[in-house]
Amino acid sequence: QMKSHKGMFSRMANSKRINGRTETDTGFGNNGSAMGDRMILPNGKSNITVEGRRHTFDGYYHSLLEISGMRFIGVLLLTIFILNIFFAYIYYLVGTHQIAGAVGVTSAERFEDAIFFSIQTFSGLGYGRLNPMTITAGWISSIEAIVGFMSIALFTGLLFTKFSMPIANLAFAKKALVAPYKDGRGLMVRICPNKGNFFIDPEVAFTLMMPQQEENGSMALKFYTLKVEMSKVSMLSTNWTIVHHIDETSPLFSLTKEDFENLHGEVILNFKAFDHLYSNQVVTRISYTFDQIVYGAKFNMMYKRSDDGKRTILMLDKLSHFERVEV
Repeated sequence: QMKSHKGMFSRMANSKRINGRTETDTGFGNNGSAMGDRMILPNGKSNITVEGRRHTFDGYYHSLLEISGMRFIGVLLLTIFILNIFFAYIYYLVGTHQIAGAVGVTSAERFEDAIFFSIQTFSGLGYGRLNPMTITAGWISSIEAIVGFMSIALFTGLLFTKFSMPIANLAFAKKALVAPYKDGRGLMVRICPNKGNFFIDPEVAFTLMMPQQEENGSMALKFYTLKVEMSKVSMLSTNWTIVHHIDETSPLFSLTKEDFENLHGEVILNFKAFDHLYSNQVVTRISYTFDQIVYGAKFNMMYKRSDDGKRTILMLDKLSHFERVEV
């Protein structure tokens, strides 16, 4: 359940007292008490668990593409292992005497012959020593060979799709900052390409989400678009500090350091660009809850000139480094 704060309610009992335009119905729903503690997880994925959906092949396909690369490979290997054990058990039940070249005497040795024969049949390898010599074994091995060929084709397609998907290789600072900016304050987030790549026509957008209390006492979610000083650049190959000027028109203008510490809110940053590496458009996002926003700080410089003065050195390990300042 989303946290509630009396301080937030007394300050924001009416949405009109918050600077900035908000719609009465954004389409996302406005029942704040029914929402989780944040909209976007730190890894950029939605903080949503779906229940009640039908389990279809398309659903499993999308689930496989969403998991990490190591888990993806693990699922494929586990599936192959289970299929081979299943067919090996069938060979063991019908008797390994129906497999030419099977020399196992004990139960463990016969099952070992069945496993080796299953793997060779499934993969289409077939060394030659083990082969079916009865109609029963021939039918089972034929079915397994078809399943094996289909599985290998399916897994190859999944592997290619998984590892060729366009991914925004972009790093975000761990904290957002409220820093001195112009004649007041600014909300700042720093990003940077993290694979030696660069982006063409990158574009960003800030959205503020805050739960507020309505006049009737109910809790409602309010969404505000935070204006960005420069929302689009021609190319991004180094770090970029994205700034929202907290001026009189900003929804954050009335918030103090104590408000950022005590109230609940979430700033969502969306990023889209054309990646030269994939020759395709990529999108990603991140969000910072108010407890991830440092009030009164500025980012440290994360690049320098090389010793020969010809190149710029970008220090990725300093992406999240900042120092405290007065605001």
